[in-house]
Amino acid sequence: MYRRFVFGTIGATIALSLAALATTFVPAGHTRSAALVNDAMRVRTTAATTTSTNPVAQLTYQGGSVEKSPAIYVVYWGKWWSTPVVTGTNGAYSYTNQQAMAYIGAPGSKPGSTSTGFLTNVGGSPWSNVMNQYCQGAPLQSVACPSGTTHIANTSNEFHGAFIDSTNAIPVTPTMTDVANEAAYAAGYAAKNLGYNPATQDATFFVFTPSTNSVAGYGTSWCATHGITSYNGGTNNLAFAYIPYEPAFGATCGTNSVNATSTKWNSFGNGYFDGFSITAGHEYAEAEVNPNPVAGSAAWLDYAGNETADKCIWNPLSANISLGGKNYAVQPTWSNAAGACVLK
Repeated sequence: MYRRFVFGTIGATIALSLAALATTFVPAGHTRSAALVNDAMRVRTTAATTTSTNPVAQLTYQGGSVEKSPAIYVVYWGKWWSTPVVTGTNGAYSYTNQQAMAYIGAPGSKPGSTSTGFLTNVGGSPWSNVMNQYCQGAPLQSVACPSGTTHIANTSNEFHGAFIDSTNAIPVTPTMTDVANEAAYAAGYAAKNLGYNPATQDATFFVFTPSTNSVAGYGTSWCATHGITSYNGGTNNLAFAYIPYEPAFGATCGTNSVNATSTKWNSFGNGYFDGFSITAGHEYAEAEVNPNPVAGSAAWLDYAGNETADKCIWNPLSANISLGGKNYAVQPTWSNAAGACVLK
């Protein structure tokens, strides 16, 4: 069973800390679901890789909102990102933090540009289109969306920018409150500089931290997570995803999990950076389908509280997909239409 983590609003106490690994249930008798909401991506183990998660039930609609018009913003937190730092090697290749940003989505990348980066180019892809089948406004416990409901869009202009935050010092061991606050800071920055409009965009803010600064529990229990906080004086919900520096924990968080042999390794980072696109893709998919992973506000979950990527975590179907002329490792996500984990 996965753990459930709830993120509080800015300035408030987080109901459950990620470090505490606490578990909370929906109140008894709630009409939407009595299941857990699982929003942390567990670490990779031999058992998880070979057996995956048992997908015994479809996702059902719980009554919450989805991201109708998805937008992606990325913040690299800390001055550490501003100068090249070699973070590791893979075969004949060595890699830096700045190469990691090019693999994820570099600062200064523009929507629709020819910039590399998984998050820069994932919008509009066949892999992302799996999420288009999910909607809001369906009858409770539906497994499909009838006419008149609002589906998740899949467009090529979802990426709206990335930047390095050198203003806010990052704690040696940040908490999830710190990460939520950084996401809210990034929203304020994006509103001033990157065209973020909470009235028209269902945005996910991705917070990346240095290899030396991670929330407790990373690499031992979990590899990434997503949550909800508040922005703009508490008037807007803000979906965010937290992605630590995945190569720091190697195979545990995805290094070489798809590009496993030296013949697939290259200077771009295929193999070494596999974990970045797998975990960022995992949280991207779940934030679109279930942006508010809080009891009573969830959108699509299975009977056990698994989200769309949880059901296919570390699945043997994981593979490279081509985006913008580069390969990126991804896991499959759950498709109700197919009744299976699929890549597109």
